[in-house]
Amino acid sequence: NYSYLFMGRFAGDSWGSFKYMIRAGWKLGCGVAAAVIAIEESYMYWKYGHTHWGKEHH
Repeated sequence: NYSYLFMGRFAGDSWGSFKYMIRAGWKLGCGVAAAVIAIEESYMYWKYGHTHWGKEHH
C-alpha cells in the first residue's frame, strides 16, 4: 500500500501537514512564476523595445 509511505508526513497535527504541503510546492511555484515573468518581459522587450517595467505611463 503506497499510502503507508506518506502517512508519517500527514499524520498528527493538521498545522504540520499544512506547512509540509506548502513548503513542498513553494520552490516549484516560485520557479515557475519567475520563468513566466522572464518570458513575458523578454517578449515585451523583443516586440516593443522596452519591458513592462520600463514603460512610461502617460
